[in-house]
Amino acid sequence: MKITLFPVFTLIDLPTDLQGSVIEKVWDLTGKDVGLIKGVKPIKVQIKLNAVFPQMSQYHMTQDVLIEVTQIIADFLRQGVLKEAPSSPCNSPIMGLRKPCGKVRIVQDLRKINEIVVKCCPVVPNPAVIMYQVPCDAEWFTVVDLSQAFFSISLHEDSQFLFSFKFLDKVYSWCRIPQGFSESPSIFNQILKKDLEPLVLPYNSTLVQYIDDLLIASKTKDSCKYDTIALLNHLGKNGHKVSPKKLQYCQKEVIYLGHLIEKGSRRISKEGITVVLQMNPPTTKRDVRMFLGMVGYCRQWIPNFSIISKPLTKLTGKEVKDEPYTITLTKEELESFLELKECMCRAPALGMPDYEKPFLLFCHERDACSLSVLTQVHGDANRPVAYFSATLDPVAAALPGCLRAVVAVGQSLSQCEGIVMGYPLTVLVPHSVEILLTRTKTQHMTNA
Repeated sequence: MKITLFPVFTLIDLPTDLQGSVIEKVWDLTGKDVGLIKGVKPIKVQIKLNAVFPQMSQYHMTQDVLIEVTQIIADFLRQGVLKEAPSSPCNSPIMGLRKPCGKVRIVQDLRKINEIVVKCCPVVPNPAVIMYQVPCDAEWFTVVDLSQAFFSISLHEDSQFLFSFKFLDKVYSWCRIPQGFSESPSIFNQILKKDLEPLVLPYNSTLVQYIDDLLIASKTKDSCKYDTIALLNHLGKNGHKVSPKKLQYCQKEVIYLGHLIEKGSRRISKEGITVVLQMNPPTTKRDVRMFLGMVGYCRQWIPNFSIISKPLTKLTGKEVKDEPYTITLTKEELESFLELKECMCRAPALGMPDYEKPFLLFCHERDACSLSVLTQVHGDANRPVAYFSATLDPVAAALPGCLRAVVAVGQSLSQCEGIVMGYPLTVLVPHSVEILLTRTKTQHMTNA
């Protein structure tokens, strides 16, 4: 049996600027350390009336994964993240998934628990929108990844039994909010946001937060350096842990949320493109959804996304059976799959919005889809900031072509409002829209 040993990160391995200037307790040097955020009340989970607690069988693990999971559980017990819970009425099985780096992480199947808890309104930002918080003139960047972030928030004792699992004839439950729980991202996002409110960055860099991923964007290298140090010290004093291996410190190019960020622009990362290119043609409804989810995350780089993806999107409808039924792609569906891959490869760099310049929105409608591109003048040309597309609803799709074009303009304006935010915007539309709005009266439109 082969056991892989992973090198331990030491303080000497940190960038020289951070040695001695950042409190040591902020670092997760072993990859196993868990923080505990100060001043946060334990989270209590509300259960639906007449809820039935799940009792699911444990999934099979290979021997090598079993050994690593045993060690992980021992580390969590030592740090108070887990506890034994022999009388818990719930059992949601765990799995040991091997990460690309070779390490194993515990994943718990909490789908049944997620069905019986009362859900709060999700408070998680749209990753496509928050990227536009990055100033167009920022040139230096730091990305901070919080280590095992959800485990840094305590779970109320009355709710711990819900997240129990059986492992090697013992029952354990989480004492911290677990991964896989549907409310964990929203809970953590709100708590970290509140925790960062008192932080004052001395050089006024921009701080962007998406759940547990933080980005500092600065105009100069020194401001990036000192504001990064201020952020790390604030996190350490408040009980967070930071992964030193994943730290991208004072760089002109960084990967953040799958985007390659540099001065004035953003691209799809090479890693993100590679993952999509390696995907095989889907054979099940689940495969289709997974592929569309991957490329859909990058749809702002893909002109006409809704039209190109339409053949595959139809496969996610109710008329197509779920697993274990398989899907054989038609020629049209396969062409859609391959074209989306090609679009990922040739995706352009998108400009960061410059709020000192006006925006231009070019809109039109085709095949019952709204299609648009938001641009700004860059040099002697218009540079795209984002591409938008969406399928019209059945009522709008049944309208005459000139009215569909009007609906498409309204839809495009709604899609770009998170970027434009009320700044000057010129909308460019087909001539038929201008005629309809200014010179024609129809039964579909009134002065109201």
